[in-house]
Amino acid sequence: MTKSITYLEQKNVDISKLRPQHLRKILDNPNVDSNNEQIISVARQFLDEFWARKGGYRDSSWTKLQSHWRSFDLFCQENNLPSLPTNYQVVTSYLKFRALQCHRNTLKADLWAINTIHFEAGFPKPCDDPVINDVLKRLTEDKVIGGEKIKQATPINIKHLNLLVKLLSNSDRLVDIRDACILSVAYCCLLRGSELRNIKLHDINFQANLLTIPFTKTNHSGDPDIAEISDSVIKLFQRYIEMSGLSYFEDGERYFFTSINKHNKLNSRNTKLSSSRLADIYNRAFSLVGNMFPPNTPKFSTHSTRVGATQDLWNTGNVSLEMIMVLGRWSKPETAYRYGRGHIPSSGIMNNLMG
Repeated sequence: MTKSITYLEQKNVDISKLRPQHLRKILDNPNVDSNNEQIISVARQFLDEFWARKGGYRDSSWTKLQSHWRSFDLFCQENNLPSLPTNYQVVTSYLKFRALQCHRNTLKADLWAINTIHFEAGFPKPCDDPVINDVLKRLTEDKVIGGEKIKQATPINIKHLNLLVKLLSNSDRLVDIRDACILSVAYCCLLRGSELRNIKLHDINFQANLLTIPFTKTNHSGDPDIAEISDSVIKLFQRYIEMSGLSYFEDGERYFFTSINKHNKLNSRNTKLSSSRLADIYNRAFSLVGNMFPPNTPKFSTHSTRVGATQDLWNTGNVSLEMIMVLGRWSKPETAYRYGRGHIPSSGIMNNLMG
């Protein structure tokens, strides 16, 4: 009989009644073997529950979690190493392996996935070990010194947006007006792709020029975020509603942006745009204004409007960091700085100092 069974029997622990938080407390005891068959079995049950409910994550986060965990699990299988539960030595080896082929931000996502799976299974988080933090810091520094940069979406700045709206809004096709609305409100309200796709007609207050954003990546309060919509975007919305035949009172629960059929009509099914269809809209936008960029510039992504709007806010020279954080719904100033990369400071301070 193993050491852990003896310990659990001595404490009269009924494993069948354990929950993840209870198992973590038990595993804090050095006399408990985390690789015991009974403990592994109950941990697998916890993990099955987690997979079944998708952890409460949004689709994109859930897909990301699965991808990063599969990568780690495969590495462990190929090298005959334990993946669940694992230890800091295995994670260290994995980080060094991944650093040879992945961006430094990917390494952070790897650690997040490993910790999440262990936590949900009832195990301690192996990546919280101080050794892991030191290894990640060293690998990150090496990558920065080696010239690795954080890739950023090609920005849709106001000059690009104005041209796109001009080209699209002169059309009599509903799909063109829809795309002009999408690009305009995404820029105006600094929307993420998921936020854009989730807009329903009743989220738009046409009297106050406001957009209610009920679900956002960084909003943990439960209260919806509110963003101001410009007059020009409201006018585009009104034209889109008129052309599509939507009724603000009858179709309030309908997704505002949906697919459009070949007959220039909204599809009858009330389904929001897929992420791939939204990406297609941004790709098409790049095909219309791509000649404004240097050769080999990456195409637009669904982050392009958010990046471009942030850069333009920085470039005005009179919008505070705090206001940019509010508009972008960021909790950390470094995120606003990162999105604004490409902004060239024009204060003239050093020129005045040095002559």
